[in-house]
Amino acid sequence: MHPLEQLALDVANGDLTPARGEQEAAALARSGRLPAPDLLNWFKTAEWLAHQEDLWERALLLGRLLSSALEALQALPALQAPETLQAREELGEPDAADVVGRPAGDSSSRPLTECRSAWLELVHLCVIHRPDGALFASGRRAGLAALEAARAGGDQALEGLLLYRLGTLHLDPFSRAGDLWWEEHRLWLSLSPAPMLSGLPEPADALRTAESYLRQAAALREGAGLGYTLKALAQALQQQEFLAREGVRAQTASVPDEMEASATRVTRATEVPGVPGVAGAPRATGPAGPVSTADVAELCDRALALVPADDLVARANIEALRAAGSGAGMPMR
Repeated sequence: MHPLEQLALDVANGDLTPARGEQEAAALARSGRLPAPDLLNWFKTAEWLAHQEDLWERALLLGRLLSSALEALQALPALQAPETLQAREELGEPDAADVVGRPAGDSSSRPLTECRSAWLELVHLCVIHRPDGALFASGRRAGLAALEAARAGGDQALEGLLLYRLGTLHLDPFSRAGDLWWEEHRLWLSLSPAPMLSGLPEPADALRTAESYLRQAAALREGAGLGYTLKALAQALQQQEFLAREGVRAQTASVPDEMEASATRVTRATEVPGVPGVAGAPRATGPAGPVSTADVAELCDRALALVPADDLVARANIEALRAAGSGAGMPMR
């Protein structure tokens, strides 16, 4: 059994506290027994677990251990003075380049960047199930760091994926059925104690941010990746319209002020000639923002032309979006 797997079992069984498990995972990474390429494979395992509805908590437990190991690897080159590297070599231990997957001092490691991207996606999949402001912020930080590295390395494919994942992080946890938006949102918030909610963005701010990231992603992605991005963008526009309708209802009925305040911050992007509904600069609107059903339908049509025919779940969700159903709140793939 791999030492990391044993750590996860010990934490799950209560033999180790989560904090102690994370310390042990970091030490495992620093020892060279969990190099970046191996860490990435473990992240992929955790992501697979998170896609299984009844295993997401186990995925998060493993992910927290992996995140601690990732932080240790990120700090490793700075800790390796030349004399320390020489001593490790004399002892037959792996040097920083072997452990981290890059030469010491090089911050553009593709494996580390992909690990950050994987943690971002894992956070996205888990926050949907239970709100957690600190976890949300951790995923966002990892995503932004990975995005910076991808841009510095000129890796447009990875940049597009990261923009997409940052978009869905801000989208899916804040996607609800149109006629039950605030009821479902409050139910989601009730799944965690109040202190855990600190750090979560306001719904309108989150949806506006999601739209911005997704528009940037759409400019960089192609093929099936573009199809999934357009699907998410259609969802972001529709969710903003749902929230805007709630703002209108707030003006004509006795409903909480938070509903109206959040809905009035909904924004939408202007269209660029030749690329309707994809590129543009955001502009603020009132509670009845000009998000049209035609915009969502056009994006859905384009998405359906690109999403693989055998991805029946995604295609069904796109059809639901086009029919102005909820089709939301599900993990984006």
